[in-house]
Amino acid sequence: MEFTADVVEQLINASSEELAASAGRRFVQQPATLRSHSYAEMNLKLFEFLDKLVAQYQQQDKA
Repeated sequence: MEFTADVVEQLINASSEELAASAGRRFVQQPATLRSHSYAEMNLKLFEFLDKLVAQYQQQDKA
């Protein structure tokens, strides 16, 4: 799943109770922090990974 501002907002809205209950936990980021991130680099890495996965699958299919 590609992370965009809209997707992150939907995830925050769907998890509002869990986020509130986990406030202050070490590895849980709160909505303001999640909204402030740029997910562009992560999405680029995801696309590169998926492209390599498809290429590898296509190579195996030809063998």
